[in-house]
Amino acid sequence: MPIEIEWLTKNFDKYRHDIKELRNNEGFLVVYKQNLGFLVEQIEVKKEGLSRMI
Repeated sequence: MPIEIEWLTKNFDKYRHDIKELRNNEGFLVVYKQNLGFLVEQIEVKKEGLSRMI
């Protein structure tokens, strides 16, 4: 299952990731802040959770 991690939803297109990879393989997007609608599920990580990941 592919997972893409971005600070903001809009960064997914900015860095030209291929949405087909996520859509065709039940992937999702993990973001610090959801700032756009998206074609696959987004999971927003709260600041506290993000500091534990880094």
